[in-house]
Amino acid sequence: KPQDHPLAKAVTLEQAMAAAGSRPALRLVAVAVGLWVASQISTGPGFTLPARRELVSAALLGSLGAPAVAGAADGNLYATFKVDLRGDGLGKDEVKVRLRPDWAPRGVRRFQELVEIGEFENAAVFHVNDDAATFGIPAEPTLKPHAIKDDTVRASNVRGTLTFAATGPHTRIHQLFFNRDDNTHLDQHGFAPIGEVIEGDMEVVDKLYGGYKKRPDTTLIENNGNSYLDSEFPKLSKIQRVVISS
Repeated sequence: KPQDHPLAKAVTLEQAMAAAGSRPALRLVAVAVGLWVASQISTGPGFTLPARRELVSAALLGSLGAPAVAGAADGNLYATFKVDLRGDGLGKDEVKVRLRPDWAPRGVRRFQELVEIGEFENAAVFHVNDDAATFGIPAEPTLKPHAIKDDTVRASNVRGTLTFAATGPHTRIHQLFFNRDDNTHLDQHGFAPIGEVIEGDMEVVDKLYGGYKKRPDTTLIENNGNSYLDSEFPKLSKIQRVVISS
C-alpha cells in the first residue's frame, strides 16, 4: 500500500532519499518532500532568509544523484571571480579559473551548485598566507550543505590550482583555496584540484589581502558572517560574485 512505503513515513530529506533509493521517480518525489518541508519549517519565528535559502537549496543539492556537469560537454568551462581586493585601497579586479570536471567531476558540480545559490556573494577570503588563499564561508550565517564524496586526485596541487578544503575523507562542503605555491604534499591526502587559474590572473590572487597576523575564527565566521569579519578584519578581500561561463 502507498501509505506503507517508507517514503510516506520519512520526516527528513535524508530519510526520504534513502527510501527512494536509485529509482528516479521516487527521488523526484523525495526532492518535493524536501522542498515542502523546507518551506514549512523555514517560515517560523527567527528563521532568517539566508537560512531559508540554504535549507531549500539543501533539498536540491545532492538530491538527484549525479547529473552531468553543466556546460562540460560544450568545451571549456570558466568561473570568473569578481573581487574587491580591499586592503589599503587596492581596488577591484577579476580572477578567471578554468574549471576541470575531467579532474574532479564531483567537486566541479558542487562548485557550480554553490555559485548558483549565491554562496560566494560578498564572501571574504578569510585566510591568506604564502601557501594558499582560503574562502567559501558565506557572508551571512546559514546552514551548511551536505558534504560530498571525494574525487580521485587526477592533478597536483601546484601553484594556480583551485581546490576544496577538507578535514578528512568525504568532508568537502563549501570552503576552497587557491594554491599560491606548489602544495603537492596535499595530493597524497586526497585534495583534488577542481580548476586552474588562467595565466596572468595569479597576479590578482597574489594581491589578496593577508596582512593580519592572526587567523579569523571560522566558527565565528559561520555564526556571525561578515559582521564579525568587518569588525575584526575590515581589510580582508571579498569575492563580490562568481560568474560561470563556457
